[in-house]
Amino acid sequence: MGAFLTFVGVVVAIFLWWRRFNRTHTTVMSALKRAETSLQKRAPQTLEKDPKTGVYRAPRREG
Repeated sequence: MGAFLTFVGVVVAIFLWWRRFNRTHTTVMSALKRAETSLQKRAPQTLEKDPKTGVYRAPRREG
């Protein structure tokens, strides 16, 4: 009887873990999709090379 109860406990624990994993996965995937769509909506920027460091950066806006 003890082995059966242990087995049932393990099965319940795996089921609860799987539900939590799927919920977290859904949350992360929806956040990634929102971030991707916001990046696609953003206007592209032209990068300028900094002559001192040689690093490409977005131009600074004066104003």
